[in-house]
Amino acid sequence: MEEIFAKKNDNNDNAVLALLLTGSGIDRTAIVKRYADLSYKIYNETYEKTLELQTAVNEYVSDPSSQTKLENARQKWIEARQKYLLTETLRFAEGPIDNPDILNELVDGNPTELEGLINAWPLDEQFNECFLIGSSEIGGSGCTTSHPLDEDSLINFNAENDKEENVATGWHPIEYLLWGKDDADATKEAGRGLSQTLSYFQNSTYGSRRRTYLQNATNILVRHMKMLRDVWNPSDANSYYHKFVNDPEALKKMITGFASFAKNELAAERFNGVDTRDQEDEHSCFSDTTNKDFYYDVLGIKIFFTGDYNGEEGPGLDSISGSYKDSIIKHLDKALEVMDPKNAPVYDVVIVDGANGRTQDHEDQFETIKFEVRPGLNNVGFDFVEIGESLGFKITPQIP
Repeated sequence: MEEIFAKKNDNNDNAVLALLLTGSGIDRTAIVKRYADLSYKIYNETYEKTLELQTAVNEYVSDPSSQTKLENARQKWIEARQKYLLTETLRFAEGPIDNPDILNELVDGNPTELEGLINAWPLDEQFNECFLIGSSEIGGSGCTTSHPLDEDSLINFNAENDKEENVATGWHPIEYLLWGKDDADATKEAGRGLSQTLSYFQNSTYGSRRRTYLQNATNILVRHMKMLRDVWNPSDANSYYHKFVNDPEALKKMITGFASFAKNELAAERFNGVDTRDQEDEHSCFSDTTNKDFYYDVLGIKIFFTGDYNGEEGPGLDSISGSYKDSIIKHLDKALEVMDPKNAPVYDVVIVDGANGRTQDHEDQFETIKFEVRPGLNNVGFDFVEIGESLGFKITPQIP
């Protein structure tokens, strides 16, 4: 296994001692409550942004020749997704996003974790284009228009034929429909291009099915965002919010989630493309917004760790993390600096050696990610493990 995934060798005796002596007057219940309050707040904001996406999609579907409305739908997808990304650090904490026993959404009658229905990846484009829509535009044989595209059917088509890459709902099928299959190429726009996408949705044979799929997949996403918002609602006495803030294991669950997401999801899974050099390991590959994925995922860790959001301050776990706080913030800030979508080169061209238009800037970014960002996030994961153990918990990072 690569060095990045090995436990860091730093001597943390002083850090542990500092942690044990720090924050004795901090109310851990307040830290847990802030985490729960932020969960509701940001899921609510995500839900509102997803409603804006739904409105934009409906407006475009009613006028599929309008480039302005298509561009607006794309922009609303990006804005809604950015909000959702802030919540991904809530994963692996036994909470509603990936615990089917809390939010009982069914696929073929079986309880299924919501995360997979919202954010499953990678996606087999041929499944969406051929199996669901019926078009052989991007290849495939036996494509048929006999499959229904209503919301219930789309839910049940997830992991069809026991293949995880058969993804029928969530961010990425919507992304595929709005942008189309993309190549690692710095010289052209993402996906199939605007004019081709306008034609894609107006096609006399398949355009209507594509528009129906786009609308219904968006409706499902709105429904799932509402479920997540509602389950964290502090105004509902029966919501998960109250169960969580009164759970004696809540702090342990928080720390496990942080450790798992930083180390095993981000450092190991999401950045795997620097090892494979394969464009298929780019998360938001159709819209070329993977830099935003990384940036807002890391920002989400920082928000929930510190409890600081939009000018409102904690308390956060950082207040009882001793000198680990400085280490974690240093690595998170480095990742935010490197992956800032305003400056960072497009990720698929960074990882694909020999991609059209690849420059020294892309190579420099590749080196920085491989030797600074990934190891830093790996260390963040181990820092959280050590924080938990210093607080009396046995933390085992979960595998995606």
